Amino acid sequence: GGSTMAKILDNAAGPGDAISFHVTLSESADSAPREPLSVFEDAALRRALLSALPAAVELVGLDAESRDARGKPSLLLQARVTSVAPLAELRSLVLSGDFDTLVSQALRSEARVDSPSFMPSPGASVRLAGLSQNISLNGCIGEVIEHEKDSGRLCVRLADGQQISVRPACVAPPHVTAAADRSESARRFEAEAVRLDTLTPHQQGALAQIDVACSPHLHLRAPAGAGKTFVALHRMLATLQPTGNTTGGNTAARESEEGARVLFVARNEALALFAAGWLPPGAP
Repeated sequence: GGSTMAKILDNAAGPGDAISFHVTLSESADSAPREPLSVFEDAALRRALLSALPAAVELVGLDAESRDARGKPSLLLQARVTSVAPLAELRSLVLSGDFDTLVSQALRSEARVDSPSFMPSPGASVRLAGLSQNISLNGCIGEVIEHEKDSGRLCVRLADGQQISVRPACVAPPHVTAAADRSESARRFEAEAVRLDTLTPHQQGALAQIDVACSPHLHLRAPAGAGKTFVALHRMLATLQPTGNTTGGNTAARESEEGARVLFVARNEALALFAAGWLPPGAP
């Protein structure tokens, strides 16, 4: 049979609200977070964050001199999401820790503002770099034991207890590790999901057209961010729970769907899991 097409108008999606969460930068799990601008320039921080965000998520703000809930120096990232698919993708990245990994890797290729003047004191952590003889030790993290006055070299103790004497030019600051506040992020993601859950008039109109059509072959077309997914989710819920949560339309058609099943297919796992989690408890 033919298909029925319901189109959401191009202005269906509003600009969206910004999701904000903090990201700290530390040189080790035990060290205190660094002041972001004491390590990288603002442009470098933006490039690293942009490289980790999904393509459909817009970075709309960055405060590199913020403080998190514990009063620790941090980045305050503000991202705009206008539809559920990129929201689900961003949520999955942050809560899984993959976002932290991507940002940390990106920062490794950025020049640090503290590198030229880096002269560690005894007890400081350093990363070996530029060794021409003990090449296998490049990248290893160690602790400065002392400055050797006669040679001007540094005595560095590695994690396995080995001590090595190196030129100051062969030590660098440890790589920075980024860490998003996952608890804060989870709350912000849930709040944004609730906001996106409210159907706009355009979405309600499209859903009503689908209800009236009573066709098994439906094609919903709209620009990216217009809210196609939530229209589909509302239709899915109405199919699984025909006696409730209706949004106008043909009641007889809903009653005929008792015992129906829905197959939800998505391009990524995060969106599929979001759709499953969006259904209320007790849904079939």
